[in-house]
Amino acid sequence: MDRILRETLAALPKLNEASGTAKTCKLCSGCAPLFDIVDFNKFCSNDPYGFGASGVQVPYYRCKECQFLFTDFTDDWVPGDFSRFIYNDDYTRVDPEYAGARAARDADHLRSLAAGCEGCRILDYGSGSAQFSQQMKRFGFVNMFNYDPISSPSIPPGHFDLITCFEVLEHSPDPLKTIAEIHELLASGGAVIVSEVLQPSNIEELRGSWWYLAPRNGHVSTYSDFTFGFLSEKFNLDYYRGAWFVFARKSLNEAVRQVVARIGTRVKTIQLSPSSLGGDSHWHGVEVHDGIMKFRWTAQSECIWPRQGCAAGLNRIRIPFLMEIVEGFAAQCRVFVGGAEATSTIDGHAIIAEISLPKAALRDIVLRTPTPLTPQALHNIADERRLGLAIPFG
Repeated sequence: MDRILRETLAALPKLNEASGTAKTCKLCSGCAPLFDIVDFNKFCSNDPYGFGASGVQVPYYRCKECQFLFTDFTDDWVPGDFSRFIYNDDYTRVDPEYAGARAARDADHLRSLAAGCEGCRILDYGSGSAQFSQQMKRFGFVNMFNYDPISSPSIPPGHFDLITCFEVLEHSPDPLKTIAEIHELLASGGAVIVSEVLQPSNIEELRGSWWYLAPRNGHVSTYSDFTFGFLSEKFNLDYYRGAWFVFARKSLNEAVRQVVARIGTRVKTIQLSPSSLGGDSHWHGVEVHDGIMKFRWTAQSECIWPRQGCAAGLNRIRIPFLMEIVEGFAAQCRVFVGGAEATSTIDGHAIIAEISLPKAALRDIVLRTPTPLTPQALHNIADERRLGLAIPFG
């Protein structure tokens, strides 16, 4: 073994969870612990290290609150750095479809979905080589414009009825700034159509082996379905989910409304947390996890959130939890909205329930759990409280 390596290993401190690295989330300012580290040369492929390892480590962090998964590796880069180290002559070797296949496929897909918008002002944001916008013009979409911070750095003037954002947001080291810029360009009755690969439900198992976590492709930011719902709320937009994703103004012009309806279904996200810091028989007192996050244990097998604002269409209820009294406790929980049971699944450390409703209304949301258990009975610990789920404050 190399002497310098031996000395480096000998100098490492003892393992200590408290010394773990965490960042502040770029989207919601939540706590984002270190998620994994991959080599800079990792790219989107069944053989992600087909070109070997660079020896340069790229750390990724994942927010506990909004599930945003990101690296700060390129945060201080300027456009010339991206052109030199990522979007250089080798880029098509790690993304062969960049040469035109993806643009042609996306244009062919959008031409039918956007029927009736041939005269609308459309901007392809993050257009790369501008092949998509050129193809759309050939299909008769005459008011087609494009913008890319590297290849077409001048933003066209005016506002746009439709803004396409295909395989772009994963490349942005500052997605809030990017989305704010897109938001400013969006017309009053317009919508943003987003193509993006979202984190799978087992992302916490895959970690850095997830194929899309690929710094050599320039993938510095990745999102979950919940992250997109969070972002839409932050910018006062409606979120639609389908073959693509849509961030839309609350009121749409008729041509754009038809496009959005063809793409997918509106999703209203409702995140629940303990009802208050005060007394409530459904909850135990406030505790702190890792010295940062406040939470409360459920005390009964039924917790009620009264008169929640539910929307017409698909409603997604998210109930995050830090701990469960026994493994599998959360998986046995059921969620009811206005008396009707929602379809529930577990996504990482959260219960996700979805239900379609015919109209907007205020409805009670009820979480029904198995019977809470005491630490004393389970582990002979001097704690006679009945506990179920430890749920953080949002």
